[in-house]
Amino acid sequence: GLFGVPELSAPEGFRIAQEEALRKADSLVERACSTPPGPQTVVIFDELSDALCRVADLRNLDYHEFTFPIQVKVDTYWKEITVRDFEMMRKMKMKLNPQNSELMPWDPPYYSGVIRAERYNIEPSLYCPFFSLGACMEGLNILFNKLLGISLYAEQPMKGEVWCEDVRKL
Repeated sequence: GLFGVPELSAPEGFRIAQEEALRKADSLVERACSTPPGPQTVVIFDELSDALCRVADLRNLDYHEFTFPIQVKVDTYWKEITVRDFEMMRKMKMKLNPQNSELMPWDPPYYSGVIRAERYNIEPSLYCPFFSLGACMEGLNILFNKLLGISLYAEQPMKGEVWCEDVRKL
């Protein structure tokens, strides 16, 4: 069959292979929900990712002719936006570095940040109160606890253990 999948040797096999992959994905979701956080959960998620990719691949093989025109429109839309954004970054690099205005692979994060800062020019004192260290750490604690079963607790560092008094030990 197609791609080494025996079911894909005939058109009706697409649906059979897809249903089998969906059943496997459902089974893995049940296992993931009933397994405590830890290394086994990572293995289950890896298997689940493979199963879902298989479902998506089979779905694309079966229905590609229906979605292709939509994909072309979306691709054209994003291409235009991307070209515009890269042109803005190139102009900003030329403004800041006239000797070398060619964009390099490592430039977009920096220049998009420069453009954003220039465009919005928001004073940090206006948004800093919403992102206090305590609020950010509590958010990270919730995320780590839910995703990995890890809790973060602050500890007093020993003398010489940190290089700056603002550093927190968890």
